[in-house]
Amino acid sequence: MVKINYPSSIKKQADARTAVIDTQITAIESSLKRINETSTSNKEITKNSAHHTQYICLHPYLYGVGYNDTLSAPTALKLAGDMMMSAPHHYPNGLVLIVTGRDPSHFAQQIQDISSVITHPAWIQLATLAIKKTLLPIEKMQIPKAATTPSWASFRLDFMSPILNCRTALGYLPQNEAITPIERLIQVSLYQKERLTQQKQGLLQLKSTFTGQCAALRLTGTPSVMKKQLTDFKVDNQPYATVLILLSDDIDNLSIYYEMFGL
Repeated sequence: MVKINYPSSIKKQADARTAVIDTQITAIESSLKRINETSTSNKEITKNSAHHTQYICLHPYLYGVGYNDTLSAPTALKLAGDMMMSAPHHYPNGLVLIVTGRDPSHFAQQIQDISSVITHPAWIQLATLAIKKTLLPIEKMQIPKAATTPSWASFRLDFMSPILNCRTALGYLPQNEAITPIERLIQVSLYQKERLTQQKQGLLQLKSTFTGQCAALRLTGTPSVMKKQLTDFKVDNQPYATVLILLSDDIDNLSIYYEMFGL
């Protein structure tokens, strides 16, 4: 398991933005007579350009994947490698995240913890399902409903935390419109101060977003190369595991995850 790191690139931006906010708050408090002041805009964490990402998530409770509601990580990686060869699209960069558990309860707790950090919808759904499996064992006796096998789906990396948290915390404040009435000056200044204070609080809490641990592997190259990287990856052989694979041309957002896991 790899401990999640606070990416240095995000820390630098957060520290710089905190310093800017402190300066702005001090200026507001020292003089409420400033008119037409514009806030210092900060460089956005992401570019507003079109990117493509596909993902696949394997876990013990998928129909046709797990055996008696069990799935080891090596088996899941081998299956994922085979599915990668038949993926509809291929992107040269990717990331594999693996969470394992020794029993259903431990696995449910592990995936619940990591899904609060890596808020991918597939893992959030799995967390709910895993908890349900531990609380309602009677349902395990029922005949499972027929379902389709897992397949690749489109997704955007910037919809996931911590990237979503980073963009929110580091996003710049909109430019203030020109204000001329003196009676509005105090209200606008106090409102700006309140927003800056809220953003500063968000920056202070940003580090706590990067907590938790899971196994991680960086993927790069052709589908056959990535398949070999998956099959060669050494991971524990516990009976419960989930594998989340992200393939993308969104290298800027992927690099944050590479920093998080020291890849």
